[in-house]
Amino acid sequence: MNPKVDKFIKETKLWQEEISKLRSVILKTKLQEEFKWNLPCYSYQEGNVVIIQPFNACLGLMFFKGSLLKDTKKILASNGPNSQAGRRFEFTSVSQISK
Repeated sequence: MNPKVDKFIKETKLWQEEISKLRSVILKTKLQEEFKWNLPCYSYQEGNVVIIQPFNACLGLMFFKGSLLKDTKKILASNGPNSQAGRRFEFTSVSQISK
């Protein structure tokens, strides 16, 4: 666990409970927790995998190479026209996140 992420969660005004729950799920994996671009970021073998990004309308779990994931249910959102590979899950409540 990265103390900078602890501080980020404590000081954030949006999606605090959701961020904490997502973090607890991610920490059960082999991903390394870091703090990059002022956000909780998770990597594997020094490659960025996913970042937690709060927005006003939702909390995004953003996969850097999300376009490579199989998304048969079409649940991953595009990050916009300037992002070719990134995709994200969007959460609007803590009840949408499973442990």
